[in-house]
Formats: sequence, C-alpha cells, structure tokens
Amino acid sequence: MSQRFWVKGAGEGEYIEYLESREGIRIRIGDREIGVDLAIRPGSSFLHLLANGRSYPCTFREEGNVVVLNVRGREFRFDVLSERRKRIRDLGIAAGSPVVNKEITAPIPGLVVEIEVRVGQAVSEGQGVVIMEAMKMENELKAPASGVVREIKVAKGTPVQQGQVLVTIE
Repeated sequence: MSQRFWVKGAGEGEYIEYLESREGIRIRIGDREIGVDLAIRPGSSFLHLLANGRSYPCTFREEGNVVVLNVRGREFRFDVLSERRKRIRDLGIAAGSPVVNKEITAPIPGLVVEIEVRVGQAVSEGQGVVIMEAMKMENELKAPASGVVREIKVAKGTPVQQGQVLVTIE
C-alpha cells in the first residue's frame, strides 16, 4: 500500500510517501527513504515512533489539517494534506468555495452529490454544507461564517456551473 501526503512544517512543503509492505513501513521524502515502526496506544494521543533504529516517544493531536507532534518536550506543527486535498487547495478552493455575502458558490463546474443542511438550520463557520463532485473528486464546501441557512438553490444530483450560487446563509 502506498499513499502520498503533502506536508509543510516550518519550511517549504514537500510530498511524503507512506509505503507499507510485508517488510514493514517506509517513509519516502524526496530521494530519502526511512524505515519506521509505530506503536499507538489505543484511545490516547500517545505514540511510539521508531525511525532508522532511534526511539521517539511522542504525543500528537489534530487541529483540522494540522498535526501537532510533541517529541521530548518540543512541539512541531505540520500542515498535512492528502494529494487530492493539495490539488484542490492549489485550485484555490481548499478553504471552501468563493464567498460573496455568505453565498456558497460552486468553485468549478460539477455535480451536487449531497446537501448536508436544510433551510432554517443554524450552521457554524467551517461546517460542511454541500458536497460536490468535480474532476472525479468530491469536495465538501463549508459555511464561510456562522448563521442560518436562508436558501438552498440546488438539489442533490444537480449539475452546476462555476460561480453558481448553491446555498445562502444569513
């Protein structure tokens, strides 16, 4: 199994590939490859990382797309995105759709897959409102601010054009 993630710490971001096989787990960063072993205590934020023969007891927590790792009293923050989410962000739509007066609009042409709210429902900033499929990827569009859903202008299965208003929040 192989997965790619885009990770940005204090410096420039880069892709990291997670490779899992019968021989174990390897992490590829650029042209470097590191053998790792992880032990995670179920139900806790504690993990034990063994990388190239060195032991690192750690704690971690997630804050949205940010993973905060504490290793021996030092805190490291990493913005972690799947390859798909990185492409979406590069298109300018990772933080949700373009917003004008709390209108959620289609960032690119696509198909409405799911509407996660109803008229009159209170929503919080960042809450999922509509799931769109575009370019064979699903993208959850989020509320730009807290408020109440005033109008839903599309239905599940509706094809939409870039810039088309999907939901209005007041």
